[in-house]
Parts: sequence; C-alpha cells; structure tokens
Amino acid sequence: MPVRYTTGTVRAPEGRLGSEPPKRASESAGMGSEPAGPGCRGCRLDRDMPAPTQPVSPAAGIARYITREIFPLLVTRARSVISRPTNLRLDDQLCFALYAATNTVIRAYRPLLERIGLTYPQYLVMLVLWQDGEHAVHEIASRLALPPHAISPLLARLDGAGLVVRRREAPDHRVVHVHLTAAGAELQAAASQAQRTVVCRTRLGPNAMDDLRAELHDLVRQMDADLGLPSRDRRRRQPEPARHKASAAAGWVEAKTTSEPTQGEAS
Repeated sequence: MPVRYTTGTVRAPEGRLGSEPPKRASESAGMGSEPAGPGCRGCRLDRDMPAPTQPVSPAAGIARYITREIFPLLVTRARSVISRPTNLRLDDQLCFALYAATNTVIRAYRPLLERIGLTYPQYLVMLVLWQDGEHAVHEIASRLALPPHAISPLLARLDGAGLVVRRREAPDHRVVHVHLTAAGAELQAAASQAQRTVVCRTRLGPNAMDDLRAELHDLVRQMDADLGLPSRDRRRRQPEPARHKASAAAGWVEAKTTSEPTQGEAS
C-alpha cells in the first residue's frame, strides 16, 4: 500500500504503527548515536565535563596536605633513624679525639720547631738520638713505630743540615748507624725550650700529664698485643756505654742526654 505524505509530517503505513521514524541528519552522521542524558540536549560535551567539586575549608586543606605530604616524610625519616647504627657519632669516636689532639699539638710545635730548623718528624728522630745516643736506622724506625724507608728521607735531610752523620760500622757494614754531630747536640737546648712551651699551652699539670701519657701508652701496648706486634718496651734499646765511649763526641752527647726530664714535662 503506498505511503501518503502530509506537509511536515511523516506517517507510517497502515499496519506498521510503532515503527521507528527516520533518523535525523545529525544522528545518521554519527552524532548522538547514544541516548542523550537529561539536560544534555543530545550532546556528550556536558557529560564529559568533570563534576563540580565541593568547596574545601582551610583546615581540611591543611589536614589533607599533612596526611599526603608531611606524614610520609616523617615515617621515612623515623624508619631511617631507627635502623641507623648508634655507634657512629663522630663526637663519640676515640680515634677522632686522638687525631684532633695530635693535630693540635703538632700545630703548636710547628712554628717553634721552624725557628730551629726542624720539622715535627725530624724532631722525633732527634728525640731518639738525644735520649739514647747513636742508633741504627732500623732501630730508630722501630723506636718510632715506623718502617725504615719512612725515616730514610728524614735522616737524609738531617744529614744535609749537619745535625747527624750516617756511616757503616763493623762488624756488619750493611747496617747504617746514625750519630749526632756537635751541632745536633747543641740543638737540644733550643728544642727543650720549645717542648716546655707546648706543655704550658696544654694547661695540664704534672700529675694530669703523667696520667694521660700512661693511659695512652697502656692503650698502645694493649692494641699492639691484640695485633701481635712487639711492645714498645721491646722496641726500646737501652744505651750501650761502650759504644758511647768509642769517640769523644759520642761520650759528650751521652753526658748531655743522660739526665731524665722532670715529671710532667715530656709530652
């Protein structure tokens, strides 16, 4: 049966009521293929826009910031503190205290020794010779708890300055012995004054100085024993009177150095 058209109206043929009307041009082009929501006028733009947010009070904003930003940092920091070793604080280290004290004492010595032409390591070598007289190179090194090659440059400079003499003696000519010269022996008086100046700067009395020195020597002996090293008492060689009497100069040095320092003066 033919379809009848009226102006502005499309009617379905009889017997086919309820059939879908023809699609609009916009729908046939793919726009609005999905059912439009209420109030969207068939457009998805309104549907895709974010929903309006509720206003947040300042207190709620601060609480949210603390919860999301600050609290995780505090938890991480607390975990690191809890798991951190407690024995690695710099101020609690004995080695650092000894290191700082040694540097301070050496800094106090430096300008005083420069006036008499010595460095602190050279001063230590001269202390061995002033106290015990002539020594072999390896004996001086053992006395200072240093390897022999460490003091060879020091002895070379002292020899060049005319303060010591190195020579090989019988019966073993492979061993190099170190002797004080007259100039080296005379330097002892100036070095003694420098040492007294440094002792005064420590502000330690004789008893405190003796106690501190004894504790440090005990510490060295205990740690040497744990490491299987010979004690300082074994390293120290007693002076040999016969060897000092071999020459007049050596005998004169012995007479100048046999007197022990007064209590609390040796630092």
